[in-house]
Amino acid sequence: MIDKTRAWIVEHWKQAITAAQGAGKTTRAGRGNWPGVFKHIDEDILQPSFKNAGIVPLAAAGVWLLVCVVALLWSLALPAFQSQTFPVLQYEQTGRWDYNLILKPDSPLQSNELGINNVYFTRLIDDIQMSYVYQFQVDQPVDRAVFLYQVDATLGAQGLWQRDYVLIPQTSVDGSNLIELSFLLPIDDYKDLLEDLRSATLATMDTPQLTINFRVRPQVNTAYGTITDPFVHSLNLQFDEELLQISGDLAENQTGEIDQTSQVAAAGVQPVRVVSGVGALLAALVFLYALRVYRMNWLPASAGEQELQVAQKHLKGLLVQLEELPPLRPEQQVMRLASMADMINLSDQTLRPVMYSQDGRDGLYHYCLIDSLGMLRYEYRSGVAGVGAPVPAGPVQEEQ
Repeated sequence: MIDKTRAWIVEHWKQAITAAQGAGKTTRAGRGNWPGVFKHIDEDILQPSFKNAGIVPLAAAGVWLLVCVVALLWSLALPAFQSQTFPVLQYEQTGRWDYNLILKPDSPLQSNELGINNVYFTRLIDDIQMSYVYQFQVDQPVDRAVFLYQVDATLGAQGLWQRDYVLIPQTSVDGSNLIELSFLLPIDDYKDLLEDLRSATLATMDTPQLTINFRVRPQVNTAYGTITDPFVHSLNLQFDEELLQISGDLAENQTGEIDQTSQVAAAGVQPVRVVSGVGALLAALVFLYALRVYRMNWLPASAGEQELQVAQKHLKGLLVQLEELPPLRPEQQVMRLASMADMINLSDQTLRPVMYSQDGRDGLYHYCLIDSLGMLRYEYRSGVAGVGAPVPAGPVQEEQ
């Protein structure tokens, strides 16, 4: 099937090239006779092919048109644009705890200080030196940056009791994105509080926990909005009369971004619209052409078209189509013929060409034959019977 289709295309393409080479030769005006090329392709290639295929091209073009129209309507129902969110600014907040344990003077240990570790002897600890570093980083210019921070602590046993402390009250920093803190943790005060609770309650309590919190609320103004995400970094200390244990992440980071939403073209919608629109246009053209050929070859022709087909069959090259018939000259006499058969017989006898044109107003065909001397003009109008007698020169009055 594919080989037959390919052979059909090649054969008709060769015919079109041959017609173009013949019809494309320059005329007196110096231009190619391209209308002749298209006429040849229409009458000698396309029409016979469509005629042989019957109603198949018309049905195929109709299905093609329907599919393209449905695809076009479906694509038009889809939104051409969709919302897309993307980051325009990114920022990061980082913090780090550090500490140093200061031992009592009578400590049996060789060093007076202990660095970062996990577990320590509670009775040897005199003070705990705490430090904290906070930094705010952003990838876009900042109009203004203000940071409000504080350090607080919560001491207690879960579900039993709790006491809050403010180690560093709320403080504002304007213009700097770096905060560095250092303070002593009053561990002896916490021990005394625990001892007082045990004496007052006479209860054995679970290991109390001290949670130290660094809190900061930034207010950073940028061209894309204000950043106000709070940042909290906590460190836990569990201690009793014997051991003190520090847990929690010493380093913490928190990232964020400011997003913007914009309307972007929906993926695939525009190409579907273009392809289906172009396909619908081409399908409509093919459908109309196939309908024209089908009506010409398969539907009953009108009386005028039947007469034209008879003339084309008998006269062949002696039948010439013109946009307009030659004007009537004063010295000419007009003989109106009664039928197309009379016009065909007259052309056969005189070997003169028959010229015809179609009236755009009523769609009737007008035929004309002029004798060799140019004195007699024979006319026939499809659908109107003639009188068969000479008429004086000048405008011809039609008989009704």
